[in-house]
Amino acid sequence: MKNCLGIEIGHYRIKIAYAEKGELREFISERVEGIDRNDMRQYADLIKDLLKEYAIRCRNVVFVIRQEDVYVRRFELPLMTEE
Repeated sequence: MKNCLGIEIGHYRIKIAYAEKGELREFISERVEGIDRNDMRQYADLIKDLLKEYAIRCRNVVFVIRQEDVYVRRFELPLMTEE
């Protein structure tokens, strides 16, 4: 992959990592203040402004889901016949 951008939106911070040819070129950790947590447009505007400020342009973007927001549950199903 030529270049990649990773974005994590947390409760109090937005973290952005930009890698080019497998090497980390830029890492941004911005504290989020004064933003309604339910308004994704404000988050989008903040991310756009940060990318513009640091002159980062990339098409390959990965969004990170925090571990606290992921729910995983294992369960076993009984064997069933084809019917």
